[in-house]
Amino acid sequence: MKILLWQAAILPGKEAELEAYANTLLLQFFQQQPGCLGVSFFQHGQQFQLLSYWHHNKDAQQMLASEAHQKLTTLLLQRYLLAAMPAEFAQIQGGFLSQKAQQQLAFCHATETLQPLAALCYG
Repeated sequence: MKILLWQAAILPGKEAELEAYANTLLLQFFQQQPGCLGVSFFQHGQQFQLLSYWHHNKDAQQMLASEAHQKLTTLLLQRYLLAAMPAEFAQIQGGFLSQKAQQQLAFCHATETLQPLAALCYG
């Protein structure tokens, strides 16, 4: 499994708006991408991070090169973000995710297209 990490600085006062956007339209964008296994969003202070999971680098590279992604990035930079770092690829080498966490993520995935529950799913 491959991961793609993207980081950016959040415009002051835009944290809540970015969180709402990420948990709705940005989430839907990644759900529609061929080869995308999932995506997670993180905010810490004025930093925003996006971690997406992929079967193959080529799927993520196609998404990055797409007109839809370029428009999305432009919109994010205009409305919510100061600056963004280039996306970086990595290979997952190992790790651990408990069964309880997997169930919580599965619940979030099953309900997020109907109504995102950011506090329940990501808090």
